[in-house]
Amino acid sequence: MSNSRDNFSRFIETLANTAECSVVSGGITPVSAGTSTGWRTMPWFMTTYLEDGIGHLETESGVVADYGEHVLDGQVCCLAPGVPHQLTTIKSGVSWWSHMSFVVMGGLALTEFVDLPHIVSGASAQKIKEINGELAGIDKAPLLEIALLLKKRALVFEMAALLASLGTVRRDRQGIVESAERLQPVLSYIDAHLNEDLCRERLARLASLSPSRFYAVFHGAVGVGPNVYVQRRRMERAQKLLIRTTMSISEISGMCGYENPFLFSRVFKKFHELSPLQYRQRVQIASP
Repeated sequence: MSNSRDNFSRFIETLANTAECSVVSGGITPVSAGTSTGWRTMPWFMTTYLEDGIGHLETESGVVADYGEHVLDGQVCCLAPGVPHQLTTIKSGVSWWSHMSFVVMGGLALTEFVDLPHIVSGASAQKIKEINGELAGIDKAPLLEIALLLKKRALVFEMAALLASLGTVRRDRQGIVESAERLQPVLSYIDAHLNEDLCRERLARLASLSPSRFYAVFHGAVGVGPNVYVQRRRMERAQKLLIRTTMSISEISGMCGYENPFLFSRVFKKFHELSPLQYRQRVQIASP
C-alpha cells in the first residue's frame, strides 16, 4: 500500500513539476443569439463564460449542455484540446473567454492525465470568469511591464490549478511516468524541429535506444508511435498558425515539415475534415 501511494505521489509531482502553462488568446467579446462556431476542433484548452446570455455545447462524443450566467448558478464551458465540438449562442451575451496551453513532460497535454469537466458551475465558474477578465485587462494595457507579464503567468497557472482541482487524475496513466520522463528531451526536440526530418532513427539516438526499443518505449508512454505523434504535433502547429497568423498555406506547410503544400493539405484534411483554408475561414468567423 505504501509503495503504491509513493508511486502515485511521484506521478502527481512529475505532472506538477513539468507543467508548462501559457495563454494563447482571450478576451471579452459580445456574441449575438444564433451565432455558431460550426463543428470544429481547437489545439488549445478553451473556457468561456457567457455573461447575460446562454450558450449551447455539443460534442462529437455526445455531450450536450447549456452554459452561461442564466444557467443554474452560472456555468462555464470548458473544452480540452482536440475535442470536436460546436458552440451555439441561444441568448445574446458577452463571452469572457480564453484559449490556453497546458502541457507536461515536454509536450504531452495535461488532459491526457487529468479528465476535466466540460461544464463548471458556482464559485469555480465565477473564478474562471474573473481570471479571463484579468487576462483580458492585461492584454489591453498600453505598456506591458515585467510585473504584468509575471501576473499573467501566475493567472494561467491559477487557472490550471483550479481546473485540475475539479478534474480526476487518470491513475491508469501512472505507469508511464518513468518512460515519459526518459522521453522528455525527445518530446521537446520534436516540438523545436517540426519543420525538419524527424525519422525514428534520429529520435532513438536522442533517447540512447535502438529504433525498435525506442518505438516500444515511445508507444507505451505516449499511446501512439513516434511517426503518428510527430504528424499530430505538425497538424496542431498548423492549426495554431492558421488561427494566429496570416501566413500562406505554402508557408505554413514548410513550417510544419511538408515541402509539398498539396500533401500537407491532404494530411490536414484527413485530421480535421476541412482543408487548411476552410479551417482558417471557419475559425475566424466563429465566436469564442
